[in-house]
Order: sequence, then structure tokens, then C-alpha cells
Amino acid sequence: MRRLVSMTLDEQINLFGDSFMKKHAIAAAISAAFALPAVAQVTVTGTLDIVPHVSTKQLIGGSSTNEGRKITRTDSGGGGWSTSVLNFTATEDLGAGLKATAFVNQVINQTDGLLTARDRWVQLQTAGAGTLKAGRFSPAIEGYGTYAVAGTANAAGTTDSSGYDFITGSLGYADAYSRAINTAQVNTVRTGLDGEFDRAAADMGRQSGVVQYTTPTFNGFSATAEYIKNSADRDASARTGKAERSQQALRLDFTQGNLAVSVAQGKNKVTREAAAQSNMYYLNGTSNGVAANTAIANTSTNPYISGTPAIDVREVKSDVTWFGASYNFGFARVLLAHGMREDETNANNAGASKTSDLKVSNIGLIVPLGAVTLTASYYDGDDARASTDATRVNLKGHQLGARYALSKRTFGYIVTGENKATLQSGSGTAANNTKIEGTSIGVVHTF
Repeated sequence: MRRLVSMTLDEQINLFGDSFMKKHAIAAAISAAFALPAVAQVTVTGTLDIVPHVSTKQLIGGSSTNEGRKITRTDSGGGGWSTSVLNFTATEDLGAGLKATAFVNQVINQTDGLLTARDRWVQLQTAGAGTLKAGRFSPAIEGYGTYAVAGTANAAGTTDSSGYDFITGSLGYADAYSRAINTAQVNTVRTGLDGEFDRAAADMGRQSGVVQYTTPTFNGFSATAEYIKNSADRDASARTGKAERSQQALRLDFTQGNLAVSVAQGKNKVTREAAAQSNMYYLNGTSNGVAANTAIANTSTNPYISGTPAIDVREVKSDVTWFGASYNFGFARVLLAHGMREDETNANNAGASKTSDLKVSNIGLIVPLGAVTLTASYYDGDDARASTDATRVNLKGHQLGARYALSKRTFGYIVTGENKATLQSGSGTAANNTKIEGTSIGVVHTF
């Protein structure tokens, strides 16, 4: 103490500084000797898309339903432009340049706020070896919508200009817009309940069991390969209740400056073992007491009908190839896409029957004007669903949209569009023709 009193102020500061540094070094050495494992960083984000106004008009076979009605959203849709979701992301540095990411999100029901499972995956990433990802998510083959749709690919209250329906296999089919299965309408293009299975089996979009690898980017190039294998067998003692899906795809991407180009090819195969013929049932399990494959009018409370036709095995195969490109000119971004898709079914090894031979081209435009962003897209194509032109369907659609940025996280929007599927002149009945129009007005907030 006496020594401190006799020291100058500068000498006292230096003494305390040396003591502090020595203690800090000792504490650091102790921490290093008993280091705790790294703790994952968890973030919560989300999107809310509120749609107070929806106007729809559906013309199917020359008859009109939902004629331009203004309605408040009463379905379980997640939004009109974006999907309302709640996201949980955990990241962890594993050392040696390896990073782990876990992701889970839930769709937020627009009417009651209930959460519905959507994505869940785990990803391992290194700078030099690429990324390995596994779980439930949208596979890379679904990236077609990035180029095919300039506005929104969300089917909740508007049309998607083919980006969504092309991948799921429902483009051009009756009531594909709302994705609701109406037995009478399905019967006009496919056979009974098998048509419901065929269309669901052809869906190459979001699903479980995806294993995906993406290479590092070299000179603007990267590649993604993915594989999906899912199966279920409810009765191993009999050839009933078993279903199996296998899907694989390869995608190549190139990005340089304002230019982005992608090409992808994928195949999908789903096989189902069916039971003997049984009666059809409403969604609530009540039997209607009629034979399978009999068309029954739907009701608002029981929109789905189930049953089993007398088929031992049914198989659906899908083959999708697409090309996309975009260029940002500064004053506008232009999108181009072309997709080709073939689907076929095989019942009881009786020989494959082609159910779609689709070719569709898209062009899109995104124009930023300060706080306002204008979007427009158009598609045109045809689907040869059999070996003759009698079932060839002309496909057309467009979408117009505008967004107004209220802040960095909030924007309002209006979007309107139309999808048309028309049989070629003189080939078949107008009962198969569909025209779906939709307009949505809403607001989106991200957090």
C-alpha cells in the first residue's frame, strides 16, 4: 500500500494493467482446458400473408361456378402471394470448416391460426466439398417455378401460370386450380378413383425422404443431385395396401453477373398394390353403399370419396425436363422457361397408357418502379394425352401483379390471372374444357 502511495499515477496504471493481463491469461488457459461444446444458434422467422379479398370464377364444361364472388378466406390456405409460415432454424459450427443447419417450419392456417407441418431437414455444408441435405422439402426439380412465374406460384386465390401445376402434374386437368378432387370431373379425363391416385402419384414437388447433394460453385457452375425413396406396406401378408415411390433428378445451374441459367431432368415412379373392389366412402368414413368407380356428387362437408377398384397393381411413371434463364437489365428482369413432361400409367401389367405429353413455354417480366414492383407472366403449350389428336389439349394462361413496399418487411399486393385448358377444335366434348380466373388482394409481413 505504501508503495502504491509513493508511485506516480502512470506507474500505478501500469502495475494494475500488468496484473489484469496476467489474470486474464490464466482465465483463458483455464477456459481452454475445460472448453464447453459449441451451442447451436436458433433463430425464429416467419411470413404472414393476409388475404381479405378473393374473387374467383370457374368455367368447367361451359357451366359457371363461383361467379365473381367476393369472399373472406374460409379455407386452410396459407396466403395469396406468399405462404404464411413460422420458421425455426438452428445452425452450429462443427469445426474444420463444417457447418450444420437444422430447419423446421409450419404453415399458419389463415382462419384459425393452427399450425400444419411443412418442411423439416438437416444440412451439412463445407466450403470445399459442397452441401448434403436430407429430410422433407421441395426438391431441386421444383425450381422450374423460379423461371416460369414472374409473380407468385401460390395457388391460394390466384393462378400460378403453370409453375406449380407443371411439377405436380395437374396442369390442364379439371379443377387443377383449386386442387380439389371432384369425381365427376375426374371421370371426364381419367377413370374413377384411379384418376385421383394417378394425379397424386405424379406429384414431383415437396415430399419426405429427399436426399440431396449440391456441389460447390466453380466459375459460376454448380450441380445438384437428389434421390427419394419412400414405401409403406399396411398388410405384408397380402398384395394389398402397399405403395412405393422412387424419384431422382439432376439439376445444373450457372450464374454470372445478371445472368442465371438452369436445366433439370427428373424421373418419378409410384407403384400401388390395390385390394379387391370395395364400396366408396365419404371422408368421414360413412359408406354410400355403391360400387367402386361410380361417380357420386360431392358435398361441401365431404368433398373426398375413397374406395378400392378391383386392380392388383397400378403404376404411374413421370418424366420431367425443363430449361430456365433470367437476365436482369436493371430497369427490368426477364424470365424464360420451357418444360416438357410425360406421364403414363400401367394397370395389372396390361401395357403403359400415356396420360400426358406436355410441352409448355413461359415468359415473365419483373419491373421495379421505386416502392412499386410490377410482374407479368404468360404461358402457352399443349398436351397430347393419347396417340391421336382427339385428346390434345391447348393450354394457355397469364398473370399480372403489383406489389407496393410499405417497409422493408411489409408490402401490399394485388394479383390476377387466368388458366385455360381447351380441347382442339372438333376433337371431343366441351365438357373437358376449363377456364379458371382469380384475383387476390392482400398484405404480407415478414419477421
